[in-house]
Amino acid sequence: MINKEEHWFYQQHKKGITLTEVSMGDFLVTHKIQRADAPSSFMGKIFFDWDYYKNTCYHFMWYVDDPENSIQKGWQNSALSNKRFIYLSVMDLGFIQVETEYFINNWYEFAFYCSEGEQGFSDDGQLFFEYTEPDRAIRSNFEIKPNSKIIHPPYMSLYR
Repeated sequence: MINKEEHWFYQQHKKGITLTEVSMGDFLVTHKIQRADAPSSFMGKIFFDWDYYKNTCYHFMWYVDDPENSIQKGWQNSALSNKRFIYLSVMDLGFIQVETEYFINNWYEFAFYCSEGEQGFSDDGQLFFEYTEPDRAIRSNFEIKPNSKIIHPPYMSLYR
């Protein structure tokens, strides 16, 4: 098993990433965020209980919908931009801390690397998002892309 400090993604982004000892499980217990039940999630790839958060459920396909710069502007104008850092669940690295400005400036690389169902949280646990597959989408409880709020069910999956 490779040392996390030697991991290629960490090496590429270490100026904005801090490896932590925080576990996502402990973070979720502390912040009481509603998770999806495995049977009701879309092929196990939806993490948050979006039916519970249906009044603040936003969804867009980052890979298809807009050019990179348009989505970056959305991140810059989002409520998340007011946070100092985020926690991000990243395969092979665990639960990492990322400076928010660094994340926003490199959102596309994070999206590609985390596109198989990873989650992100503001430092205070109030804002969260996830990368969903197979649609290469971002689903969040705050607006990133204008007019991306889901106003009709189903919230858990757009494919049911």
